[in-house]
Parts: sequence; structure tokens; C-alpha cells
Amino acid sequence: MSDIISALKAIATANGALTALVGDRVHHGMASQKSSEPYVTFMRISDLPGRVYGTVTLSGQRTAHFQFDAWSSSMTSAKTTGAAVFNAFDDYRGTSDTIVIDKILMEYGPEDTGEGAGEFRQIIEAWCITDYDARTI
Repeated sequence: MSDIISALKAIATANGALTALVGDRVHHGMASQKSSEPYVTFMRISDLPGRVYGTVTLSGQRTAHFQFDAWSSSMTSAKTTGAAVFNAFDDYRGTSDTIVIDKILMEYGPEDTGEGAGEFRQIIEAWCITDYDARTI
């Protein structure tokens, strides 16, 4: 069954600049411990049904908030990978894996040293606006 998670992974792995850096190492949730660097992980932060302004009436759209993390063994590489993630998704409009995406808005988040020595990440936030559909939950 198609959902927003598989749609986002399909967008990422279809982008030439991003796959040149990470190949197919785009993971929902956590990456395996054997994942080569650099790689990308992403998770849904929230998912809000759209409302007609000033009412409780559903608008027919929803906004899902995702966090993407670009991981690498150097901050320079993590930032380069993060920029590729940003460019792969920013202002995306279209259909991916049968999910209609009205627009994706991207924002750079903080840089971080991760949990282990020699582990760096660039955080990128995404807001994905889709048509309201139970399959996107």
C-alpha cells in the first residue's frame, strides 16, 4: 500500500544529486549499524489535517511535518548531504508512489555532533502538504 513514507523515499532515491552522495541509503527511522556514510534518516514529527480558515471544517488537505537527518563522519560532508536533501525536496510538487503532493517546504535545522565520536549530522525540516487521504496517515 502506498503512503507518504514510501513517497518521500521514492523522491529521495530518484534524485540524482542525492543518490550520488548516499546511493539508496535513505532510511525511515533508524539506519542499520552497518550503513555506510553518508546516509539519510527521516521520521514524521506530526501530521495535521487542514482546516478551512477560522472553522473546524476539514479543507481536504493535510500537512505532515518530517525531520530529515543527513549523517556523516565529517561536518562538511553532513552539510553537503543536507544541502542535497534540501534541494531534492524543496518546492517539490507532483505524484510520488501514487501519493499526490501539493507542495513540500524545507527548512534547515541545527547542526549536531550526533551520539558518537566522529558522527555529525545536519538536520533539515520538511512540511509536506498532501490531499487528505487515509493512506497518508
